[in-house]
Amino acid sequence: MTTNQPDTLIEVSGLVKRYGAFTAVNGVSFEVRRGEVFGLLGPNGAGKTTTMEMMEGLRQPDEGYAKVAGYDTRTQLSKVKEVIGVQLQSTSLFDLLTVREITEMYASFYKVPTLPIGPLLESVMLEEKLRGRVKHLSGGQKQRLAIALALVNDPQVVFLDEPTTGLDPQARRMLWDIILRLRDQGKTIVLSTHYMDEAELLSDRICLMDSGRVVALDTPRELIRSLGTESTIEFRIAAAAVAAAAGEAPPSGPAEELTDELRALEGVRDTALRKDSWVLYSDAPQATLTALIAWAEHRALDLAELRTRTGTLEDVFIHMTGRSLREE
Repeated sequence: MTTNQPDTLIEVSGLVKRYGAFTAVNGVSFEVRRGEVFGLLGPNGAGKTTTMEMMEGLRQPDEGYAKVAGYDTRTQLSKVKEVIGVQLQSTSLFDLLTVREITEMYASFYKVPTLPIGPLLESVMLEEKLRGRVKHLSGGQKQRLAIALALVNDPQVVFLDEPTTGLDPQARRMLWDIILRLRDQGKTIVLSTHYMDEAELLSDRICLMDSGRVVALDTPRELIRSLGTESTIEFRIAAAAVAAAAGEAPPSGPAEELTDELRALEGVRDTALRKDSWVLYSDAPQATLTALIAWAEHRALDLAELRTRTGTLEDVFIHMTGRSLREE
């Protein structure tokens, strides 16, 4: 992996983290470019947070290294802290302090000049809460405050770990707007999430992680193109009907034997079985739909919740790992 590329701000090489016999991160390598939103996408337990904590210097790797702005997180941690801002997955705030007081306290931790508090809080839409106590903030306001605290030292890199988890849709969208504005201001952002829509909307490039490994890394568009098709057909068949069609005793659930027949339909490049739903990846969705309906009639099966859509990052993850992002 090269270190002399001017647009590379973070270099991660062969990171490994073990906890006893369990390997949480297993040989993770990638580069983050200056000024991009770099998304770490994967299910809970994929190793996203542990990877970020090693990049931030909060955890020491058992193998490999991470460098931020040329500084090694193992040997130059004080320099790393000067150029990064961190919003943790769970941030404990002092409830009885006002928003201004807690921001001033965080600013006092840094030797480098910090951002003016008024404009900083205005940038995260908290200017009206300047004198309000932290305990009176909503969940979304507390998350915006956590981002403001991560920005107080005007960092080159901002780490955001699951910033919208547990927020309502309006609060999520407000945070999305803030993240996009930070990118437009030239900040480099490393964002971990298990939300597909969030990763696809915000990230310039996405690193798909599963079981402590990188399974794919590219732009959202190129990841979806890697499926070989952007058209998908999704449908469900009652479990009892599927069992009967497969010659099984109901209610044994979906029978994977039918997948071979579906894969043989016109235009189908690949199939996926998600619990009680099938997904067909097709080069010719109209031809596939016609063939699918004829197949169902021949099989005397009723198709339910039939819909066509474009491919998603969830489809990419399933194609790479054989399971859903939403499976725990």
